[in-house]
Amino acid sequence: RRFRSPRRPENTYNASASEQDRAISLREAALLQTFPPDYEFFKPGERWHISAAARCIGNAVPVALACAVARSVARTLKGWQDG
Repeated sequence: RRFRSPRRPENTYNASASEQDRAISLREAALLQTFPPDYEFFKPGERWHISAAARCIGNAVPVALACAVARSVARTLKGWQDG
């Protein structure tokens, strides 16, 4: 698919690597949710089902967002403790 910038129509790029549409992989979804590239969703040897992995990824709070919220809460609590 081609997207055009509303401000600069000459800036056009192709959003897909191929000419056919496809669903993103679970690993791509995990990366979009800011999981580390080497994150394992299940323990080695543990039985799992692809829908469970998809649910885990889809329901997750993005890792980077969770870290930012945790830092903010920690600063706030430290301020109350010091104040």
